[in-house]
Amino acid sequence: MLRITRGDSAVLIGGDAPLGSWERLDGRNPELLRAEAIRVPHHCGHATEGGTEWTEYEQLYTAVNAKLSVVSVGTNNGYEHPQTEHLVAARRGGQCRLICTQLTPRCHHNPPELREAMKDQATMVEPPYRHWDEDGKPRSTEVPCAGSVVAWIDAGGKLHHEPSAGSEHSKLLLRVDGPLCQQALD
Repeated sequence: MLRITRGDSAVLIGGDAPLGSWERLDGRNPELLRAEAIRVPHHCGHATEGGTEWTEYEQLYTAVNAKLSVVSVGTNNGYEHPQTEHLVAARRGGQCRLICTQLTPRCHHNPPELREAMKDQATMVEPPYRHWDEDGKPRSTEVPCAGSVVAWIDAGGKLHHEPSAGSEHSKLLLRVDGPLCQQALD
């Protein structure tokens, strides 16, 4: 786990930290879980430790209280990431913006159908992107959604990120069947 701070603001990068790490951090100093942005742990998938599945997603995201949750996920992951219950907890009823790096079949019936549009409009995704060769021909069936996500805290402690709300990425989501990031508002 990595927590980057500037003044009173923080970005939290959970990676694949064992579940016990989150619980220990919460138990020792809950304030260390507070962050304006979080890179969602375990690619927004089911997380297990010692054979036990963790179900405390809501508790984690309530403690973090982020304004932005970023899901690093692959189009063709074999784990059915992102998981809906994880997304719902991260969104906290719409209080947190959720963005994924790539489009998955859980959001659109045929992600490769949207590859060109997503590639051209996703933030910071320009050929040669690792999934396209120099001639613009696809190397794989991976499809960017938000693409590369960049977050920073300015000197005044305000979080900024790309893609920003209202960006081309937000308009692009209107073409997607049922993006989970939008469904997770319950």
